[in-house]
This record gives sequence, structure tokens and C-alpha cells, in this order.
Amino acid sequence: MWADYQQALGAANNTHTVLGYQWALSNSLAETYLMKDGTAFTAQPGYATKTLVEVLKDRDPRMNETIASPGFSPNQDGRPYVTKPTIGGYDQVKFYPRLPSQRQGWDANYTALPVYRYAEVLLNLAEAKAELGTITLTDLNNTVNLLRARVQMPAMTLTPAADPVLAAQYPGVTSGLLLELRRERRVELACEGLRFADLMRWKAGARFQDAQGGMYVPALGGLDVTGDGNPDIAILASPNDESPIAGLPEDVKKNLTKFYLKDKDGKDNNFYLSEGTKGRILFTVDRDQPRTFVEPKYYYRPIPQQQTILNPALKQIFGW
Repeated sequence: MWADYQQALGAANNTHTVLGYQWALSNSLAETYLMKDGTAFTAQPGYATKTLVEVLKDRDPRMNETIASPGFSPNQDGRPYVTKPTIGGYDQVKFYPRLPSQRQGWDANYTALPVYRYAEVLLNLAEAKAELGTITLTDLNNTVNLLRARVQMPAMTLTPAADPVLAAQYPGVTSGLLLELRRERRVELACEGLRFADLMRWKAGARFQDAQGGMYVPALGGLDVTGDGNPDIAILASPNDESPIAGLPEDVKKNLTKFYLKDKDGKDNNFYLSEGTKGRILFTVDRDQPRTFVEPKYYYRPIPQQQTILNPALKQIFGW
């Protein structure tokens, strides 16, 4: 089921804003995608310190259809997109109109958008049968493995080993199959508005407390984010200290897009590096206002105030 946006119908959307406008995707999501050979990215040596270009190499093809990969050209003119570390670096391309003719301005994008996908039906069925303990290899082949075959990924088996990284995210889930089904659901349905409901359904509200980090930055200075081997951006401590790029050729320096951890007056900008002058991109809002998830309260919703006025006998539940 899909929504039809056509200029002839006078119906348009704003899907161009998914790319580099106000948000990017999380490192947690980026690490969830498997390698192209079906092994876990988090089983790769040194996975936590790989750069953006390294992270996006040889992965499940769905990753590069969701996160802007090095060399992605928005206008298909050979000019690569340069990612924005201020929103994390894993910029979204899923649902971005790929043809320039489909992007004609604000509220003037003409791309069809899914309302409900068959992939979700297949994933619902596989998960339900796995939770009931009735799933068979035939069930897997008729659901998840159809999705994997579509992108030429290895088939899922009934008895995958439990990934320790996923297991740590979902305490109490010991089944390797259930963990892999949760992985599959996350990567297949990324950016489709289902993650919140999934975490609530799985009683995994603690995940809402996670600080959603971005890409890894090995050091202050120039960084290649387009895959051509040359620095495209520079992350620097402040405008007052550009020494990390002093040794770069002048023609490279003049084309750098510069981003600073602090402004000229020493005030923090919106992002910082987890280890000071290197590390994972994190955000000052998460540092200064850590997220909390109160159980069981936040698994429920309060009775609307107007309803308690109409009927004073109604009492709030679970701490509301």
C-alpha cells in the first residue's frame, strides 16, 4: 500500500529533507547491518574504530540504500555528497528522491511512499512463529529469506549463534534466532516509523536511554568521507586552532568544509568526540540532558486530563 505523489495530482512531499537537513542515523543502526557475507560487523577486528568509509564497505546492500555511502551523488552528476558531522555523519538517503526531476522545491517532491509494506507482513509472521516456538525452515524461507534473497544476502538459518552485541541490547533474549529476527526487522524497516513500537513491544525501553552516537573520528584534522582518499571535511577544536590541517596542500585546505567542537569564544558546539580529540561523535544535548526511561511507567500512557475532569473517579496508573 503506497501513497501516490504526482505533480499532475497536485500531491507532493518533502522527502528531500531526510538528507542532511536536521538529523542523521545512529551508530547503533550502522553497526546492526551485517557484512555482505552474512557475518556480524561487530565481529570484525577493530570495528568500533573504523572510519565512515571503512564502515560502509562490503555491507548488506540495504545499508547503502539507507545511509549515504561514500561517492553518493544527490544530483547524479559525479559530485559526491559530503556528510555532516554536526548531525553524526550517517546521513539518511532512504526515501530521498534520487532523480533531480523529482525534487522541485519545498513541498514539491514527487516520489511514491510506502504506507504498509509486504516486508513488514513477512517479518511479523516470522517473529510471531519464532516467539511461539513453531517456526520451521520453510517458514524462514517463505519470509525473511525472501527479503535476504532480494538483496543477495545469505539466508538465515534456524539456529544462528547468538550475537553478543545484540544479546547485550536485549537482556533476557537468549535465542540466536530471535536476536537475528530483531536485527532483520531493524535493517529492513529502518526509517519507516516502526522502531518505537518494536522496542515497546519487546519491553526494551532501556534502549531509549542510549546516546545515539555518530561516526568514529580517528583524530582532529582532515577526514575523507567520499572515498577518494582526499580529505573533504576537517573537524577541529575551534576556529582559533587549525594546526591539525596546517600540513595539508593549499588546494586541499581551501576545499575543506570545516567543523568545530567549540566556537571562537570556547563555547561548546552541538557535538563532541567521545575521547576529546578523537572518538565517536556524540551530542552535547545527550551529555547535558541524559535520557531516562522509567519502568513500568513509560510503557503506558496517562489518562487524558480532560477525562479525569469529566470523571473524577478515574485514577492515574503506573506513576502518571
